[in-house]
Amino acid sequence: MTRHRNELKVKEVLKNKKGQGMIEYLFVLAFVALALIASLTAFGQGIINKYLEIQSIF
Repeated sequence: MTRHRNELKVKEVLKNKKGQGMIEYLFVLAFVALALIASLTAFGQGIINKYLEIQSIF
């Protein structure tokens, strides 16, 4: 009886795709955040210099 109940619980968990979708969304969000941090770290000073150059024109 317990084996059957456990099998039903496993099947129920496998049917539930909401958690999987949220985990995938979290991974995408984390990847975008890491990419943004990496690009700002790599190109941050260049962006600041270009901004100051444009600001000095006005």
